[in-house]
Amino acid sequence: MTISKAIFNDLKSNLYQNNNETLDNYFNMLPREMGIGIVQNDIGMILDIDKFDQFIGEPLVRNYYQQAHKAEHQQDAVTRLIALQEAEAARRATEEAKRQEKYDQILAELAHHRTKKMGLFGRFFKRD
Repeated sequence: MTISKAIFNDLKSNLYQNNNETLDNYFNMLPREMGIGIVQNDIGMILDIDKFDQFIGEPLVRNYYQQAHKAEHQQDAVTRLIALQEAEAARRATEEAKRQEKYDQILAELAHHRTKKMGLFGRFFKRD
């Protein structure tokens, strides 16, 4: 998760230097051995959410992240559901088409069998 520099804005001053110093201070407070602060870059810092929450002792950032992205996750779930429904409908349509084709083939064979005339030997031996 990327933490933006805007979070560290000093209300008294919006100087770039103050933002970077504050960001540096927070980034340097994170224990390196736990791998919480992955990297600091121009737009902020990247944190490992799960490791940060473990360090804090509660799922603070994870809960915030889930709340902030709740609508996106719901939309993704709806999109997946629609895709599954469309795939199921396509599968059923294919099965129905195959079933109808087989049914038509059986009917055609039966119709052909009934209209077929028996020859002399067929009538005599009761064969086609």
